[in-house]
Amino acid sequence: EYPPPKWHEGFPMETRQVDGFGEISFIDKYHFGSIDKQLGGIYALSDYITDDDLYLASAKEVGGNLIMEPAKTPLGLKMVKSVSYPSGEPAFYLFTADD
Repeated sequence: EYPPPKWHEGFPMETRQVDGFGEISFIDKYHFGSIDKQLGGIYALSDYITDDDLYLASAKEVGGNLIMEPAKTPLGLKMVKSVSYPSGEPAFYLFTADD
C-alpha cells in the first residue's frame, strides 16, 4: 500500500524516458506505463525488465488465459501471481524476469 497523502503530494507525476516503454510517469520507485507494442508488446518485456522489477499486465494485454494455460507465459518471464475476477476469468498478472 502507498500512503494516500504522499500519493497526492506527488501530483502531477514526473515523467522519464525508459527503453522499451517510451515516456512514462513515476512516483518514488513506482513507474506507470506499458511496454511499447511496436517492439513486440508483452512478448518483448523480458528484454527490458530484470528479476528486481514487477510488471502488472492486464489479461487483455497478455491476450490469453495463463491461469488455465501457464505454459503460454511469454518466454523470459515468470508469472509471480495472477488475479482473477469473481467469475474466475483472469484480470491481471504480475511478471518478473525469469533468470
